[in-house]
Amino acid sequence: MAGLAMAALAGSTLLPSCGGGGNSLTGSLDEISPLTFDSVVVRASPDVLVVEYDNHPLGTVDGGASGGTDVAFKIAINIDGLTLNKGLDIDLTSALNDGTPRVACTRAVGQDPRRDLPPVARGDLVLDSDVNYDANASGHFHVLFAEGGQIGEGRTVDGTFSAVVQNADPGSTQ
Repeated sequence: MAGLAMAALAGSTLLPSCGGGGNSLTGSLDEISPLTFDSVVVRASPDVLVVEYDNHPLGTVDGGASGGTDVAFKIAINIDGLTLNKGLDIDLTSALNDGTPRVACTRAVGQDPRRDLPPVARGDLVLDSDVNYDANASGHFHVLFAEGGQIGEGRTVDGTFSAVVQNADPGSTQ
């Protein structure tokens, strides 16, 4: 019994370095680019939904000593024609009417200049809640990258997110 308690305690101390709190980020991309994060930011506007996994390697999330922020993974979805309600399943391989891909995935890690991930070959994002400003939103996604981009060809990323939605267009009145 003591061994189980110690294992549970050890597991709980690892959660913050992996995001914890209903947030996770895994996949084969981690083999070539770290998917370590300590905070998740969800932003929305009438045009876009963004889920970003940030890592603050030299400081704290709450404004302490900071040496910068790495973006382990960022997914930006053009939401034209979509209503961000619970249960919405977004095909991440879809395109807008003009042929523009609906989704773009990026990263910004350390001094590595490679930012753009390849187009999505297979993937979806499912909302587990409605998306409203200043309210918690949650969901999960699965991505398999095609050829192209600067890094990540043929790799996968799977994530869950749960965070308060911020306005992606702070200059607007919405």
